Amino acid sequence: MKKKFIKIIFILLFIFLPKTIFAYDFNDANIDSETRTLLEDLSATWPSNIDNRRVNLIKKAATLMNKGITYGANDASSLMSDTPSHMDCSDFVSWAYYHSGITDVSLDWYTGNFIESSLFKEINESDLIPGDIGLNSNDMGEGNSNHVVIYIGRLNNENIYFHSSTNGPSVRHGNGYTTLFKQYTKWSDVKQNNDSSSSDDDGPTGGSTVDPAIGLNPLQTGDLNCETIFYNADGSKKEIKKILDNVFIIIEIAAPVIAIILSVLDYLKAIASGSNIEIKKVNTRTIKRIIFAVLIIFLPYLLDLIFNILGLYDISRCNIGS
Repeated sequence: MKKKFIKIIFILLFIFLPKTIFAYDFNDANIDSETRTLLEDLSATWPSNIDNRRVNLIKKAATLMNKGITYGANDASSLMSDTPSHMDCSDFVSWAYYHSGITDVSLDWYTGNFIESSLFKEINESDLIPGDIGLNSNDMGEGNSNHVVIYIGRLNNENIYFHSSTNGPSVRHGNGYTTLFKQYTKWSDVKQNNDSSSSDDDGPTGGSTVDPAIGLNPLQTGDLNCETIFYNADGSKKEIKKILDNVFIIIEIAAPVIAIILSVLDYLKAIASGSNIEIKKVNTRTIKRIIFAVLIIFLPYLLDLIFNILGLYDISRCNIGS
């Protein structure tokens, strides 16, 4: 009986532990090792519940780093390419958004579009989330009068950005580099793709397209799903999502603590009684408690696995308890 319990624990750990340790996968052949290392370091500081669509955007932008792309304005048709020959700052940001599935950001946008468009709302620097954008100012002019970048996180108390400047697509470090910050407001409309590096013959798909994982876009049909239940249109959490996250955190902490306390008390009683039979009973109860605690800790991932097997909506879209 004990051997069966031990096998179950090892199987659960084998299935779920890698998923908890390696939250983000940057092993894309199109991302060079230097950029991959930077993203791995940055991702350790990202919010635990960051939307996968933001991660896909950053990964897509990363594929252009250190590719020898020169700086200069390009046209929309040329920007359909996976590796344009040249691009300026707005070309780079619109390319990353468009090719990660956000097609309402057009490939012919310039900095003024990012300032004017209702698709982007102004936010404080303290509210930046990786995938948001920064600009030098509210200046609407084209050319060198402004600059737009993609915020990818903070390291050593510095903001880190992807942008395209005189050396083409590159990484920019530093605070105060941008003074105007904007956030895309329709993340929940964007098709979620767990592999932003892959593409099909039809090109990238935007927010109003059909998601094969769930059929028609739920925002068109009005059907409830975890996107509409847990997230607002701008990608921010609803109160129910915040409550569930806190509940899972409490449960994941409480489960092992309670199991340890109860087992210690049982062992103290069994030892005090001097009965080997009682000690064996405590051993059995302890093993059961360990299994129960492990199941509780990995419950979100277990639900994810079950939902995928059944072909239901992937609960990892909601990132409950993560």
